[in-house]
Order: sequence, then C-alpha cells, then structure tokens
Amino acid sequence: MLIAGAPLVSLIRQKALGAAAKAQMIELINDEFGVLSALVGTIFIAAGYPLADPIATLIVATIIAVNAIGVFRENLGLVLGKSPGEEYLAKIRQIATSTEGVLGVIGPWAEYIGPDTLHVDLQIKVASGISIDEANSIARKVRQRVQSETNCLYCSVHPEP
Repeated sequence: MLIAGAPLVSLIRQKALGAAAKAQMIELINDEFGVLSALVGTIFIAAGYPLADPIATLIVATIIAVNAIGVFRENLGLVLGKSPGEEYLAKIRQIATSTEGVLGVIGPWAEYIGPDTLHVDLQIKVASGISIDEANSIARKVRQRVQSETNCLYCSVHPEP
C-alpha cells in the first residue's frame, strides 16, 4: 500500500494537474481506499468478525460505483454531442458576420469532441457571382478568425452564394 501510494504524494504536491495526472491521482486514491478496506476486512475476519467480509465488499463496491458514476458524468456530454451554448454560438456568428465579404451566416453548429475540444461548422453567405477562389478565401479568413478568437480546434466554413 505504501509503495502504491508513493506517486500520490508527488501528485498532491503539484499545483496544476493535467487531465491524465488528475485521473491518475483519483485512481490512486480509489485504489488505496479499496486496498485499505480489504485489509481492514481481512484483519477483522481473522479476529473473529465474519460480517467484516461483506462490509468490506460493500465499501469496495461503493468506491467502484462512485468512480463509475463520475466517469459516466464526465463523458456523457461527449457521447451525446454536447454543445457549448448559445453565447458561444453568438460569438462565432458575430466573428463571421464582421469578416469582410460575409453577407450572412447560416448556423453555426458546434459540439464538443473532447473535454476541451470543439468542432464548429457554419455556412456563410457571400456575394453571388464571385469566383470560387474568392469565396474560399473569405471562408478561410472566417475559419482563421474563429479558431484564433475562440477555443475551437476544428472549424469548417462553407461559402454559399
């Protein structure tokens, strides 16, 4: 137990933890509680308390269930396609409409594809009769502005006449 808990000490001392380090710390804490419960249960069984085994089992099962519920809650939005909200979409719309050459915006649509990773898709209205290269240039400017002014990693902009 002490050897398994050694990395926990260094993780607790760190001020800023990344997602992987946070997950590792939580798993280490869960493992320590589970092993401690099993150890205490074993000691009580050896001391003649047969109810200690099912009680220790319930404690370990509760630790596993709480951890599973936490993982489920963290990932539910990703599985269901959670959107960042109307405020974020309005900001993207404002960025697109303020770009030279954009006459209007259809959408945007945005969804989380990772814990802090967004995919944005929108259509922009451009002047009828301009070349495809000009329309794509305007779309490229919109995409670059959206990516630089928001935390959007993937952005698709489709020009429409």
